[in-house]
Amino acid sequence: MIKSQRFKVRGVPYPHTKATGNKEGLQRWSCAIIEKTANLKKVAGPCLVRATFRLAPDKFHDANPFGTDLDNLLKRFFDALGKTVFSDAPGKDACVVAIEAAKVMVDNPSESGVDGEIIEMRDDRAPLEVVRPSDELPPKKEKSKQSASKVVEAASVTQVELAIADLRARYAKNKAPKTANGLLNTIHAKIGQDRPKTEAQSVFGELKKREYVVIKGRKVEYKLPE
Repeated sequence: MIKSQRFKVRGVPYPHTKATGNKEGLQRWSCAIIEKTANLKKVAGPCLVRATFRLAPDKFHDANPFGTDLDNLLKRFFDALGKTVFSDAPGKDACVVAIEAAKVMVDNPSESGVDGEIIEMRDDRAPLEVVRPSDELPPKKEKSKQSASKVVEAASVTQVELAIADLRARYAKNKAPKTANGLLNTIHAKIGQDRPKTEAQSVFGELKKREYVVIKGRKVEYKLPE
């Protein structure tokens, strides 16, 4: 059974410390994370955490054009999880053995927050099948060229978010790819033609797994998030 928990927290993401400005927002953001994750299943063993922080445009300015420091955002995020989902783990968030994190700009401040996922891992630290995009992939030990070409590694959060943002923009202009092959080529172009095509296949698989795209024959239907 896949042991994966996803959650979304809406609010203004704050870093671990804040020297100036709205210091009350620090505690408000921590409370929002705690409230949203309070009923999640407790995780006491090793796990992978994925987090995409959604930041309003005012978090990107001349003095800091890249937005709030990702490491500081993660610190407050994990401290809050240590009071809920990781409260039974030795060392609290020390059970996190792998992290995939990203920050993206959102146009509407009401969309600010964090999209998170916690994936439990086996005791030997080998990831569960959830980190692979398709249950139809052949076993890792398969040596044939045909099988090797189908092995796709897990998509990074950054690549997936880039693909989603690009497809949203294309869809709004009625220019989203209409075929599966066209979609795969569009994803590959977005994440970088210099990247292995297996990475584009991985992003493609992740979009299908999240049901953001539905393949019907050779046609593509889109159910992209807002």
